[in-house]
Amino acid sequence: MASLTQKAGLLIALNLFKYAVGFLLPVALVRLLSKDEYGTYQQLLLIGSLSVGVMTLGFPASIYYYYKQYAGEPRQRAFVLQVALLFLASGLVTAVIVYFARDVIADNMNNSALSGYLEYYSIYLLFFVATEYFIHLLISKDLYSLGVKIESAEVLFRVALLMLPLVSGFGLQGLVISLAIYAVFRFCFYTIVIRHDLWPLGAGVLKLFTFKEQLVYSLPLAMSFLLGLIGRTIDKFLISINFTPSQMAVYAVGAVEIPLDVIFQASVANVLRADFPALAKNGQFEEMIRIWRAAVRKLALIILPIFIFLMGFSSTFITFMFTDKYQDSVDIFRIYLLLVPLHMVVLSIFPQVFGNTKLTMKIVMVSASFNIISSIILVKAVGYYGPALATVVTNYLSAGLYMYFALRLLKCDFRTLVPLRTIVRVAASAVIGVVLASMSVSMVGSKLFELALGGIVFLITYVVLLLALSEVSKAEIQSIWQEVRRRLPVQGAS
Repeated sequence: MASLTQKAGLLIALNLFKYAVGFLLPVALVRLLSKDEYGTYQQLLLIGSLSVGVMTLGFPASIYYYYKQYAGEPRQRAFVLQVALLFLASGLVTAVIVYFARDVIADNMNNSALSGYLEYYSIYLLFFVATEYFIHLLISKDLYSLGVKIESAEVLFRVALLMLPLVSGFGLQGLVISLAIYAVFRFCFYTIVIRHDLWPLGAGVLKLFTFKEQLVYSLPLAMSFLLGLIGRTIDKFLISINFTPSQMAVYAVGAVEIPLDVIFQASVANVLRADFPALAKNGQFEEMIRIWRAAVRKLALIILPIFIFLMGFSSTFITFMFTDKYQDSVDIFRIYLLLVPLHMVVLSIFPQVFGNTKLTMKIVMVSASFNIISSIILVKAVGYYGPALATVVTNYLSAGLYMYFALRLLKCDFRTLVPLRTIVRVAASAVIGVVLASMSVSMVGSKLFELALGGIVFLITYVVLLLALSEVSKAEIQSIWQEVRRRLPVQGAS
């Protein structure tokens, strides 16, 4: 667990930094762009999300599965080259499709201006997709620290490059051109970093390529990712098709990602994906359950209180971050917050670490089909809120299916796998904390002070209650603080 905590801690630190910077970007954009422009920008992100999700073809997950299996063999180097070529080809296909379909895409999204932006955006997609394997490769090589440093620098570079045309008055078109420039730089830099993994390869390298083997593993995952991605984005596509770009902007703000799954859950999942296959192969199910329970406990301590606090302060949070003109986004935001508790469990990894990617595909097929059908029905029945409601219900259905099969694969029951007592105590402590926090800010007029004071009261109450319930110890809190001090430049603080 020490190894898991250290590895996941590095990825969590990276993702937390990426999210903090990434979250501030739309906060700035809603102030620099009109609602129509911001809605157009969100449509571009939607197209990019679908393109990247589809065209990576499930290959990132296969890197975790195969890289260490080839350790010490000549085919390991061949495998890296194979992955790089596959992603480059996929990026090229993505760019060609988006470029030549740009008018059709713009017509179907009720936004004629979108076509012109897609000309430059297709360049971004080419080079971005071509390098989507990079961090997964570094994790497989156990180069967590290097990955964190590179991605942290990349985040700052990207934000600076995107903001420059906006503050210089070049508007949304300048921003899209900057995205294309950023992707080209990313491709060149990443290729230089892993150049020793790509060459020299020697004669006969093509004979060592395992395209078929990798495709057999990856394609079921690719189909799963595709269906899952459609399920996750169908709500925004329906809003984009049925409503104006301005309304799309309001919906996008309400559906703003609180990516605790990316910051915490995915960081833990990536480590487990790398470590669990060997345990599963050796039948060490009890060890897998022990590690998984410990991971979920730590995730619950962080994710549940964030969910409960944001639910209690949702209106203040949205209007402070995105201005009062996005007040209509609050109800959408509350609906999407219901997804946050799911981020404390890491269930989708189990079929993968047992090598059963077809099971993942079947679960995603059921969930995506349900989401698509229910979204279409609800957008007609209840309008604007329908797709958001369908998304939440579908995600809980999917989690239930993954839980059922995880219990079967691990040959255990629900209470053995899930730390229920911790979850209940954490939730109760957070609810009491948010009630006291709400009472303490009832007379505060400033949104900033309301969030700050409410957050302080909530955090103190939450931690005191957890200590009183013996759910966390002082030693554990000290350990967390020492880890923070070790990773941040505060060693000299007293």
